Formats: sequence, structure tokens, C-alpha cells
Amino acid sequence: HKLPRKGWSDECGKSYNGLSCATWRLMHMVTVGVAEHQGGTNLIEAGIVDDDTPTFTPMSAAGVIRGYIANFFGCKDCRDHFLSQYDDCSFRRCIRLADKDDDDIDADDWKELALWLWEVHNDVSVRVANEKVQRN
Repeated sequence: HKLPRKGWSDECGKSYNGLSCATWRLMHMVTVGVAEHQGGTNLIEAGIVDDDTPTFTPMSAAGVIRGYIANFFGCKDCRDHFLSQYDDCSFRRCIRLADKDDDDIDADDWKELALWLWEVHNDVSVRVANEKVQRN
């Protein structure tokens, strides 16, 4: 079976590392989805899923992203940098991301996960651009 295209998506095709771009896109979509569905709690409240369905807090969702990067991201320098930032609570992650009972998390708390990830990604983009300038 022939694949319909040879490269990454149009959005990631121009980047030097399509997998890195695709990973960032996936993480951004996940953080927005967690916020939109309030970690799954609104699906339970709507009766779409069972009451005993596991849910996420913004902090626990960030932990899942950390685990994914730690175990599956191929670029060692990128992985180590992300994990260092995460573990050092960069961009006030430990303060900003709610990790309390779902009933106590308000709409702004849910948005912080996506906003935190954008700040991390922007920092990576600036760092990579600076490294590229220094090499040239």
C-alpha cells in the first residue's frame, strides 16, 4: 500500500525536523483538549462516560506529556532540555498548573496548561534559533 505523500504535514514539511514539529503539534492539541474537556470531568457530568472514568488535572496532564517526552522523544538534547525545564518548574509550572480536586479547578486553571506549553515551546524556538545563528 503506497502512502499518499512522502513527507510530513504541510505545516511541518518545511521544518528541518518533521517529527519534532509533529510532536509539538500533538502536545499543543492535547493541552487544548484537556482544557476544553476539563480533564474529562465534563464528559462524566454530561453522562458521556462512566462516573469512574479516570480524569486529569492540569498538573497530571503535564506529567503525562513529561513521561511521553522522557520515553519516546528521539532527540536526546531536546529531551534532556525539556525534562530539565519541567523538573525545574520552569515558567512557574509548579505554581500555575492546578493539581487539586476537579471540583476546585476553575476555567482559568484549565487554560494554564496550554499557556504553559506555549511558553515552553516559544523558549525552545528562541534557543534553537540562537544556536543556529551562532553556528553560522
